[in-house]
Order: sequence, then structure tokens, then C-alpha cells
Amino acid sequence: MRLLAREDAWHLQAAQGWLELGNPVEANLELDQINELFRMHPDVLQLRWHAHARQEKWDVCVEVGRAMTRLTPEVVQGWINLANALFYLKHYQEAFDTLFPTLLDFPKNPYIPYNLACYQCQLGNLAEARDWLDKAIGMGGERIRETALLDSDLQGIWGQIA
Repeated sequence: MRLLAREDAWHLQAAQGWLELGNPVEANLELDQINELFRMHPDVLQLRWHAHARQEKWDVCVEVGRAMTRLTPEVVQGWINLANALFYLKHYQEAFDTLFPTLLDFPKNPYIPYNLACYQCQLGNLAEARDWLDKAIGMGGERIRETALLDSDLQGIWGQIA
């Protein structure tokens, strides 16, 4: 992937700053200043996804996630972003079906089974959710368990986690 030009890198950095300050609108305006040749750069897309997510513009996040998976299918974050945007649109089965195949490409990433657990829990498949969460905890350890106990998407199996 090509490096961003200096001016575009500044806009990306400024957008990150706006996002950290809690202003996703300004972050997107800053990203719009990036040269059109670089607007599909993975770093730009990742930040744009987060800016739209902060505004809960999940339809836009789906499109950004799809662009990420098309341009850099070897990068797990695009797949997670796409699946999570579908999840927040309450398309739980589609989110699961999008992320599940990535297990083969990213077998050591605990956030894939973790997210699959969330999707299954929201679908009401609590035994499957628990199995996926067990896999995630086995890969990611205690921090995954602690996160799960605070994640309302897994509330249906909280009693089985402790």
C-alpha cells in the first residue's frame, strides 16, 4: 500500500485528533481534505469507519467495511468492522455469516470468536455463544473474560462466564 503524502498524513492525523476529542463530524471533514487518490487508503478507511460509528451511521459503516474487505482482504479489521456494522443494524445472522469464514485466515485472533459469541447471543443461541466465548477466552485469556462480563451483548450468558 502506498504511503500517504505529507499533507494527507497531516489531515489523517488531524482527523484522529478530532475523533479523540469526540468530534466525528470534524474528523470526517478533515478526512474529506485528503487527496482523492488516497481516500481509499486502509488507514483513511479505518478512521472514517470509526468516525461514522461514533455517529451510529451503521449503513455508511457497512459500505466502508465492504470497501476495506475488498481492498485489503488480508487485514482482519475490515472484516470485523463490516460484521460489527451489520450487527449494530441488528442483522445478527448476516454479521455471523460475514465473520465466520475469517476464522480460517486469522486463526489466532480472539476477537473473531468473541464477536461470533456476541452475534450468537443476540440470535438467542446461548450454547453456541458460550462455545465461541470459550474459544475466545482460550485464545485471549483473562482480559477477554473481563471484557465479556462488561459487554451487554453477552448479557444472556453472563451467569455462565464467572
